[in-house]
Amino acid sequence: MAQVLRVPVDQVPPRLQGQPLTEWLARVTLEHGTYFELVTAKKLPAATGPWIAVVATETPGETHAVAMIGRTSYDPTCPGAAYGALGGLVPK
Repeated sequence: MAQVLRVPVDQVPPRLQGQPLTEWLARVTLEHGTYFELVTAKKLPAATGPWIAVVATETPGETHAVAMIGRTSYDPTCPGAAYGALGGLVPK
């Protein structure tokens, strides 16, 4: 999230275990003035701009968030995140 917002990590509120995603995103919006839309894989953004891919992990039912710029991951351990994304968080 910090990479997409282009702020230091300590300026992004932590998401607490069990905290609903929508509640956390509302807090991020209040603190940073950027609204994030949760979209399905079919509505992922075009290959430009920053967004966050939501990808499956090896543990069933768990997901991982990967900061993206277009179709390129900021995280070198998840190079194909855009292509395997279940959905994403897109700044509006």
